[in-house]
Amino acid sequence: MRWEIELNAPASMEEFLNQAAKFMKVEEALRSQLEMSGKRKRIEEESGSSKQCRKSKSPRRSRSPRNRRKAAGLRDDVHTPPVHNRNYTALNAKRGEILMQIKMAEYVRWPPLMRGDPANKNPNMYCHFRRDIGHDTKNCLNLKDEVEKLIRRGYLKQFIKREDRG
Repeated sequence: MRWEIELNAPASMEEFLNQAAKFMKVEEALRSQLEMSGKRKRIEEESGSSKQCRKSKSPRRSRSPRNRRKAAGLRDDVHTPPVHNRNYTALNAKRGEILMQIKMAEYVRWPPLMRGDPANKNPNMYCHFRRDIGHDTKNCLNLKDEVEKLIRRGYLKQFIKREDRG
C-alpha cells in the first residue's frame, strides 16, 4: 500500500482517505476469500471421508440454503438480515463504557469493517466497536450482541445489574 500511495500521491486528504478505504476493502475481501477457502478445504476433507464410507447410487442433493430457496420457489437475490439477540441482560453501565474497559481483552471479538461507501454514511456518528462512521456506539447492535455473548460466557459478571431484594 505504501509504495502505491507514494507512486500515486493524493492531492488532498479526501483522496488519501478514499485510497485508504479502497485498500481496506481489498484487504478485507482477500481475508474473507482466505477464510472461505480454509472452510471449503475443511468441509471437503470432512465430506471426503464420509463419501468413501457411503455407497449410494442416487446423486447427493445439496442442502445449502440457496438450493432450498430455489426448491421452494423463493427468489435468490433477496438478502435476509442477520438475526440479533433481543433479550439483553440488564447492565449497570453503558455498553460504550464497558467497551472502553474491555477493549484490550483477548476475548473480545471485533467485527469486520463495515461495507458500503463512506460518502453515504453519516460522518457525525462514530461507532467505537465497528471503528467506523455511520452510527453511534450506543446504537450498535453488534456491540449489544457481543456484550451479551461475553456475559453468557462468564466474562462480564461485574457489569450485570443486581437487584437488591430487602
